[in-house]
Amino acid sequence: MVRIWLAAIVAIGAGRIAFYYLIYEPISGRRGELVGSEFEPLRAFLNVSRVAYLSDEPIDADPSLPRRFDKGDMMYARAQYALAPVILAHADRDLPLAVANFADVTKLEALIAAGRYEVVARPAPTIALLRRR
Repeated sequence: MVRIWLAAIVAIGAGRIAFYYLIYEPISGRRGELVGSEFEPLRAFLNVSRVAYLSDEPIDADPSLPRRFDKGDMMYARAQYALAPVILAHADRDLPLAVANFADVTKLEALIAAGRYEVVARPAPTIALLRRR
């Protein structure tokens, strides 16, 4: 009797997995996205090991303190993951190149208009690779 129940549970589990991956996901188009694909066009311009990271969202710089800035932390993590092995230095703004990753496009436009940086590449409205002037 136990073998029959075990076989039934295994069959139901295998059926659920097969349905989800073979039928539901392809029809609904809910496949996972590539993390950080919006940063891929910047790779061609990054021939250095460190670049500055600029954003309008604050990030948690001290890992010993409780997290407060989830959105900024996730934006930074996506950019760092996508552009690795290049290091995004959020505390060092004196580097010649900077990756700008903004949540608000108007704030990025204001940074560019201020004249301290020139745009090297801009693959998305809220993402840019900037060179210090």
